[in-house]
Amino acid sequence: TVILEGVVVGADDGRPIAGAQVTLRGLTTGERRATTTRPPAGEFRILGLFPGRYELVVRQLGRRPSLDTLQLVLGQRARLR
Repeated sequence: TVILEGVVVGADDGRPIAGAQVTLRGLTTGERRATTTRPPAGEFRILGLFPGRYELVVRQLGRRPSLDTLQLVLGQRARLR
């Protein structure tokens, strides 16, 4: 399986954002996971993902949602910022 870790930061100031909603949706598997970033560093972690393409959406009240597409491979420990 795959571990996805990351830190959510503001596009305008680069500061960590705690309490943001992180949603991951498998484009090939349909799998859906959601978590919230932890204070104070804005970190998140999602374990046990299957390899494949995913859509990652980050939302926080008062900010525009951020959307990215990822390719995860077996045995990978992906780190995003």
